[in-house]
Amino acid sequence: MTEHRSECEQLLALATPQIYRRNLFRVLGLPVNATSKDVHRQQKRRQMQEKLGVTPSDNRSGPLSLKPPPTEDEIRAAMERLNHPVDRLLDECLWFWPTNASAAADPAIKALESGEVKKASQIWSGQSKTKGPGEVASHNLAVLYHLAALDHEENLTQKSLDQKRQELLANIWRRAFTQWNTVLDGEEFWSVVRERIREMNDLQLTTGFARSIRASLPKALLLINVRIALNAAERGDTDRAKQHILLVSEVAFREGLAEEAVREGLQPIRNRIKTAIDSAKSGWTAMPQHGNRYVRELAEQIKGCLTVVDAILRPGNVSRSSLHDMAVEAMLEGETAFSIKTNDWKEGIDLLELARKNAASDTLRTKIDEDIETNRKNIENGNDWCSPGYWDLPEETTSQLESIREKTRAGDYDGAIRELLALNAQNGEEPMRRCLAFSLSLKGINLANDAQRNFNPETGVIGKILENLREMSEHQRMMTFINKPDPYSTFQPPCLCCQRSGYTNWVNFTYKNIQLFMCSSCSTQHNSQFNAEKTRLRKGIESALEYLLLAQEMDPHDPGVQRNLNALKGTAQELECPIPTTKNLKKKLGEVKGAIGKERDRKAKAPVEKGMQPAPKFANAGAILYGLGALFTALTIYLSYFKMQIPPDFIPALLLTKTGLLALGTVLLTYVPLKRRWFIAFLAALPTVILMGRLSLFSNRVHYVIASAATWWLILELARNWRKLGWEKIAKRGYLISYSYLALHGAAFALIFGSGKIITLLPNASELIMTINRGVWLATGMIWIWIALTMFAAGSSQRQVD
Repeated sequence: MTEHRSECEQLLALATPQIYRRNLFRVLGLPVNATSKDVHRQQKRRQMQEKLGVTPSDNRSGPLSLKPPPTEDEIRAAMERLNHPVDRLLDECLWFWPTNASAAADPAIKALESGEVKKASQIWSGQSKTKGPGEVASHNLAVLYHLAALDHEENLTQKSLDQKRQELLANIWRRAFTQWNTVLDGEEFWSVVRERIREMNDLQLTTGFARSIRASLPKALLLINVRIALNAAERGDTDRAKQHILLVSEVAFREGLAEEAVREGLQPIRNRIKTAIDSAKSGWTAMPQHGNRYVRELAEQIKGCLTVVDAILRPGNVSRSSLHDMAVEAMLEGETAFSIKTNDWKEGIDLLELARKNAASDTLRTKIDEDIETNRKNIENGNDWCSPGYWDLPEETTSQLESIREKTRAGDYDGAIRELLALNAQNGEEPMRRCLAFSLSLKGINLANDAQRNFNPETGVIGKILENLREMSEHQRMMTFINKPDPYSTFQPPCLCCQRSGYTNWVNFTYKNIQLFMCSSCSTQHNSQFNAEKTRLRKGIESALEYLLLAQEMDPHDPGVQRNLNALKGTAQELECPIPTTKNLKKKLGEVKGAIGKERDRKAKAPVEKGMQPAPKFANAGAILYGLGALFTALTIYLSYFKMQIPPDFIPALLLTKTGLLALGTVLLTYVPLKRRWFIAFLAALPTVILMGRLSLFSNRVHYVIASAATWWLILELARNWRKLGWEKIAKRGYLISYSYLALHGAAFALIFGSGKIITLLPNASELIMTINRGVWLATGMIWIWIALTMFAAGSSQRQVD
């Protein structure tokens, strides 16, 4: 046989079970040596038939004519192939060649046209034993047996064959491949092909093309059987499929060709599996939380493909194993993405078991078993971020939680806890409490690890001893270990730490299996340092316990939190560290009902006792009241500055009215607990009530002091609580305004209460004092107008946020 050469892609594309049914010479009823005149005559005949309305296939003849006759589309396709030199030559190589100069004079071809197939076979069998036309006759026999086998296979798809017919079909296949082997091993037929190429004289055809056809023909023949096997497997005829694969493996064209043909024949199935994998992979990459759905859909899509592969290939076959493992590896990738994203380890186990059913290699099955065991341990360990219902939360909420989740992965547990508390204040859903418990637990574990890592039992005293030992010579170290302090000795060896000898008490101890000693003074210092280290360790463990205890409150049923808590309690017991409560931590975190507290508080409406953000309708009203207060302030300043004739109590009344308006505005606007709001309002309104009732219990100055004190308190509360509302810029302005206002009030009071003494000392200073006083009040009026505008803007902002 000739050596393996480059493949003829056109021939391999023809290698299907319909290779002879689509052969242009069989479709058109023309001989392989039909001239252009024959072709032109055939075209004319066809055109005339079309004009007369006669079906072209009704009046055609030729060897082994098609049943049923070819369709109009098949005839048109055959005519197109006839006009393409490459296609024509390939169909010529797969049809009957005359053993003499003319097909019309060839007795075997004439017998075929008469339907005498057996006679034609006998003629070619006799000719195959002679030189010259013998190899052409062998080629014709190969085509005849091959065509007959494929026609039988076509009938087999429509009805089953009995045992006798199956044996007959198997014998035909064996004869076909025997004759093809003869053709491939010989040279005469290929000489005829090369001569035919020269005769056609076309630039697309070279003698090298003949070599390519010869090199590719064995693979093309085997591909036909592989594709028959695939078709049989897809329709459920596994026995027939296996027979054809066995036939492919038995044909001895060349070593390794059978496996190569099977691999190429399976390429469409491989492409289908790869397409399904790519589609599923894009799904779980974009939405890993739905990865289980994509993995199950992938398993369903590849099920039919793998069934076909299993029907035609035995276990252990390389192609079978590679297709199975390619699909399974993709399923494992999807399971990993899903499990990590959702922490649904139980569903991950189900997906792994589904993948294991399709795994072919022992290595992959072992990996799946390890992954299943890992998921089971994850279930036992608990303390996951996600819990049932997590992905059922509103999309906006899950998006916020996933952003917080990234903080925990980056080690920013404090930031994650703060944001989760804010979210829980609004929702308090079970999955969100699990996220908070997760963050608290990791924070506690991190604190415990830091405390234990920073704990250094090697105190400065021990370090000094080790340093002194390292500086000694070998002889000195030996003598030091030999000469130990002796109660009966007058002279003691130098202390290993301080190097003093005048001590009377010492301590012997073992450090890393080395017997050492130190004087009592150094021992006391060592104990002090060690106890300080131990105290720091206890504090770290106590702080870690607070976080873990709070995590347990948030999710009392999580095994991971409980296990970590029990382990840390054991450590605390060894260190004689008391078990703390979560009260201080709750206070530190700024306990918000709905996030930390009792279950009923989480599910109840937002409580008012701790104070909530003001409703939008109240925010606007509060801003308006502040504006009115500012106007009253400006009016007071104006009347006082221009010394208008007004009743004595009018100015204080204006001041107190201003204070009452500001107090009520604060009640509506600030983030102040309800009880404190009413207390502030009462304190601010009390002087006004007294004045309106004309109860002269206090002087105007006392009224003014009380009103001003209430005003300070209101402004400071406002500034303090703006920060809670998250208005950072406003908070800064609020603090600045509050302290400025407080300072100006202090200056005004000093001038008011000290004006008498100042005037006594400086009689001419009266007018100056009044001018300064009016300026102070003018400045405070401007500040109040600023506060009113700021609060109105804050109220508008609050309405937009809500």
